[in-house]
This record gives sequence, structure tokens and C-alpha cells, in this order.
Amino acid sequence: MGLFPAALRKPDAPPFSLLELVVSCAALFIAILILASQRRADILANLRQQMTLEVALLTTQKTSKLVELIEEFRRDSPNVKDRIDLVAMEMADTPDHHTVLQAVQKVTNNAPGAEPARPGFAD
Repeated sequence: MGLFPAALRKPDAPPFSLLELVVSCAALFIAILILASQRRADILANLRQQMTLEVALLTTQKTSKLVELIEEFRRDSPNVKDRIDLVAMEMADTPDHHTVLQAVQKVTNNAPGAEPARPGFAD
């Protein structure tokens, strides 16, 4: 029985094995929660980067179309002196998006700790 009544007894004796088990389980749960949150944040960051790349490629495509239209207007306008503008011709060329995506994947795959590229990403 002991010196203390049942209501006043200590729930865990001095080696504190039950307390160690509870604290270890809590630490494991917190570690799993943190890793899951980091993984979700990484997935969202990757999607955000992919969307930023797609927006940049679309903007480049639209800009090259605008330069092409302005150059066509300049050539067709009788009030403007016709000349060859190499910079405008270069800017009017539409970039090859497939090549850009492959280059980005190559750089990403060569980065330390990078995951392999998903098949069909650049298609």
C-alpha cells in the first residue's frame, strides 16, 4: 500500500519510463508533421516556379508577336522610311519553348539534391 493514499500517488515512478514514452511519441508526431508541411511547401514552390516559367514564356511569345506587328506596320506605312532593323527582327523571332524547358530541366536535374524530372513535363 505505501505511505500515500491512492489519490496522491505519483503517476510515474522515478525512472520515468511512461513520461519518456509520451515525450518520444510527441516528438515523433511533431517531426512527421514538420516533414509533411515541408513536403507540401516544396510541391507548392515547384508549381509556383513552373507557373512563373509558363507566364514568362507566354509573355515572350506575346512580345515577339507585338514586335512583329509593329515592324509590319512600319514597313507598310508610307510616312516612315523603310530600313532594316536587325534587333527588331531578332526580337520578332518566336523562341523555341521546348528547348527552353529542356534546358531548365537539365539545370534542375544537375542541381544537388534534385529529384529526377517527371516524364512528359516538357511535352
